[in-house]
Amino acid sequence: MKVCVVYKEDYPWDVRVEKIVDTLAAHGYDVTLVARNTERRPTNEKVGAVTVRRLPALPEIFGRLNNAASFPFFFNPLWLYEIFAALWQTRAPVVIVRDLPLMPAAILIARVLGRRVVFDMAECYPMMYASTLRFSERRLGRYLLKNPTLAALIERLSVRYADHVLVMVEESRDRLLRMGVAAANVTIVSNTPRLRLPAARRLHAQGDVLRLVYVGFITRIRGIDNALRGLAEYAASGGDRPAVELHVVGKGAALPECRALAEQLGIAPLVQFHGWCHQEFVNDLYAQSDIGVLTYRVCDHWNHTIPNKLFDYMYLGIPVLSTNVRPIRRIVDEVGCGLICTDDDARSFADCLGRLADPQVRQTMGGCGFDAVRSRYNWGADSARLLKVIQTLRPAA
Repeated sequence: MKVCVVYKEDYPWDVRVEKIVDTLAAHGYDVTLVARNTERRPTNEKVGAVTVRRLPALPEIFGRLNNAASFPFFFNPLWLYEIFAALWQTRAPVVIVRDLPLMPAAILIARVLGRRVVFDMAECYPMMYASTLRFSERRLGRYLLKNPTLAALIERLSVRYADHVLVMVEESRDRLLRMGVAAANVTIVSNTPRLRLPAARRLHAQGDVLRLVYVGFITRIRGIDNALRGLAEYAASGGDRPAVELHVVGKGAALPECRALAEQLGIAPLVQFHGWCHQEFVNDLYAQSDIGVLTYRVCDHWNHTIPNKLFDYMYLGIPVLSTNVRPIRRIVDEVGCGLICTDDDARSFADCLGRLADPQVRQTMGGCGFDAVRSRYNWGADSARLLKVIQTLRPAA
C-alpha cells in the first residue's frame, strides 16, 4: 500500500519523521514524503527507501524570498498543489500530516480525492504558541504568525475531520478526549528511541567533577536559565561535594542571554556552550556525562508533549534532573529514573544536584531508566501502534 507523509519543514532531517517513514517502508509500504525546500535541494530524491518530493525552489538570486514562498500556511498555493499532486499521482489512500499548519490543506484535498487523513499532532499548537508568547518579547509579527486563537480554531477543525490523530503523551490524548474526540480515533505514538546500543547498564562511579548535559534548542521556554541559576546555587553552597560543569549543545534565540547570565552569576568557567555539534561529538559527551538536564518552563505547552531527550537520557542510563513539567514528572516518578525540581527555584535544583552527586543514587536511577526504555518506552512499542492505525485505514480489497 502507498502512504503519503506531509512534513512542513525540510527533510532530511527530523528524528520523528524519520522513524515514521522508515518504519512504514520497512513494513512494505511505498512511502512518499512531501517536504519544504528552503535549502534548494532536488525536487525529487530517494532518501533510503522513501521518495522525497520537495516544493520547487526559487533561484538563488531571490535569496530568502524562497523561504517566504514556501512558508507552511494551509492556503499557500505551492503546498496545495504539491499535496494534491502527490496524492493524485501516487494514488496513496492514506496521508499522514505532521503538525497543524498544513492540516486544513490536506483535509480539503483528501476529501476531494477520497483519501484518509492521519493527524500526527506532535505539538499542541495553540498551547505552544501561547506559551512561546508568554516567555518571548511581544512582537506584532510573531503574534500574527503564531496566533493562539487562530491555531485553536484550526486545531478544532483538524481533529474533527481527521480520520485518526496520533499524540505524544497521555496528557495530550486526555485533552482531545475532553474536546470531544472519540477515544477510538486517538492513539499515543510517543517520541521514544529505537533499541540499538548500549546493550548493558551504564556504570556510575565517584569522580572529582559532576558533568551535566543538555542537548536541544536554547530558547526561553526551555529554561536553560533554570539550570544556570541552580548551578550557581550549588557552587556557592560549598561542602565536600564534587565540582560541577554543565555542557550545553545547541543554538537558539536565548543563547546570548544565557551566556550573559553565566557571566553575571560568576559560573562562566563551569559552563560550556558548544553550539550544534556532530552526532559523534554528542555521543562522546553523553558517554562522559553523569546527569541529563531538562529544566523546561512549566507551561501548557510542555504539559502536553514530551521531549525525545528524556528517553535518550534514560536509554543511556543517565539520570534525569527535570523541572516539574507534568508528563516528564509522571514518567520520572513512575520509573524512578531521576529527580524533579521546582521550576524557577535555584535552591530546589541545587538540592537535587546534591542528591545526584552520590554515584550509587545515579547508578540506581540510571538503571531504572535504562530498564524502562528496554521494556516499554521504545520505538518498537510505539511503531506497533503506528502500524496498527495505518492497517485499520487500509482500503478494503
